[in-house]
Amino acid sequence: MTTLTPLPGDPTALRTYSDRYGNIADAILATSRRLRSFADEIAGEGKSVTQLAERSAAAGTAILKAHPRYETTANALGEYSVRLHDAQDSAIAAISHHNGAENQLPWYLHRRQQLQDDFELEMLMPSTPSKIPDINHDRTVIGHQIAEIEGSAATAIADYQRAVVYRDTAAKSAIEAITPVLGAMNDTVGDYVDAWVNSLPDFMQAIGRWLGDIFVAVVESLQHFVDQFVAAVTYIWTVIVMIPEIMANLPLEFWIAAIIAPGLVLPLIGGLSTLIAARIAKEPLRPTPKMTEVDRTDLEKPSSSQNPYATAMGVDVDLDAAGAENSTVVQIVEVLDANGNRVGWRVTLPSTQDWQEADPFFGGTKPEGDRGAMNDLDSNLALMLTPSQQAAYQRAVIQAMLTAGIGPDDPVMLIGWSQGGILAGRMASDPSSPFNIQALYVSGAPIDAMRIPDSVSVISVQHTGEPVASLDGPIFAQGHEGNNWTTITVDQQNDPNTGKPPVIDGSERSPHDGDAYTETAAIYVDGSTDPKVQAIKAEQAMFFSNNEHVHVYEGAEKPVPLLSTDPMLGAAA
Repeated sequence: MTTLTPLPGDPTALRTYSDRYGNIADAILATSRRLRSFADEIAGEGKSVTQLAERSAAAGTAILKAHPRYETTANALGEYSVRLHDAQDSAIAAISHHNGAENQLPWYLHRRQQLQDDFELEMLMPSTPSKIPDINHDRTVIGHQIAEIEGSAATAIADYQRAVVYRDTAAKSAIEAITPVLGAMNDTVGDYVDAWVNSLPDFMQAIGRWLGDIFVAVVESLQHFVDQFVAAVTYIWTVIVMIPEIMANLPLEFWIAAIIAPGLVLPLIGGLSTLIAARIAKEPLRPTPKMTEVDRTDLEKPSSSQNPYATAMGVDVDLDAAGAENSTVVQIVEVLDANGNRVGWRVTLPSTQDWQEADPFFGGTKPEGDRGAMNDLDSNLALMLTPSQQAAYQRAVIQAMLTAGIGPDDPVMLIGWSQGGILAGRMASDPSSPFNIQALYVSGAPIDAMRIPDSVSVISVQHTGEPVASLDGPIFAQGHEGNNWTTITVDQQNDPNTGKPPVIDGSERSPHDGDAYTETAAIYVDGSTDPKVQAIKAEQAMFFSNNEHVHVYEGAEKPVPLLSTDPMLGAAA
């Protein structure tokens, strides 16, 4: 019998607590309004009444400070109760499938042993005519049946593990939502000192205030020192942990060069890995920026039945423009059939928009710090070189997917170009992903060396002369093109009529260009007659529909100045 067990937890109780906290939040809001309204009504009616009005107004303002704690906690618990229920249902289904496979397997194993015994007996005492061909046929059939049952059991275990990760990810998201409001409500040393000073007789309060200010200054200085020390130690340890992973994920070309010239290249690899680690170590330390659903009808474009891939690429370009360097905008589409039943989800991810210090190399006018978009240079490096350390961009997308209601068993297609494609590939190749990712469509993304399971259908489009798509190693990073993966390579470097790069709006267009990839998608993906491309498109057709619910989510990191040396800056705004 299976060792898998149902996931513990009580979603109904969580929902009850969520409702309770919600009611308290509503009561706090109503009480605060009544107190402040009462203060306004009686103000100016005499000295004693005026003092009462001031106290009422102060009480109304003070009690209102507790409102975020209860409201945020109510919302977080409510969302988690839904996610926990989904995870438990998925786990129960996986347990049922696994039990079914385990119950079937003994009979088939016994039958295979019988056939083996019959084969050995036939070899010793041949019949006339020989039974060996029939026995071998039955052995082949039973072998396929056993493999199918064992595969079903393995799939059930993977489904169960995904449900566990989904539950844990949802719980972490709820904790991250609640923690800031709880911390903001905690009483500080200054609050306790103020209470002590106010308890003193009037003639002693001046002295008490003076002593209290000195005490608070000393304590807060010590606390600041401790906080900075802990932050520095955490940062340094993260850098140390990252260095081996960065070295392991450098393109193979580096190591080939190291064999040829070890004295020159090995120090370069070590120094480069250390510099990159120091650069991006803050990414996994940042709190996950909150992704909020926004009303952007200009971005709520459903897929086109004529050119779904070109339409999807066009949406990706629009997402880049919508967030630019200040925020990250993601489109999440619930795909429905003609009857309104959910078929799956399509998630579109933007490319790098905040180039930070490298801004002048990408059309900017001066080096910048971190300006808010999570799809920035640092997350680019983190996704490529330290996939085990989730960048803020990846965690924020996961949060948005949870908020949208994507369940652990719901089929998901990820779409992205450039960094969006890198993130799509990383999420699909992550064995601990909380989502059932079944399809990828990426453009201009270096995903060739990623270990994406064969169960995920992949369409990857790359232009010749494409600098970004070659970042995983232009020579040795060969894509594992199986039956479920196709890489479409198109020469967009030169105009066939002029032999020069195409000119758009008076300037030459780079092979790494969103509009160029949109045009390529229309011709070489939507319009492809290649049997393999058509087969994969048929498999991915379930993720495009004339009946869709489009959601747009937006979030941002706290901007970090260019000259800042604090590794812990960049928390959620």
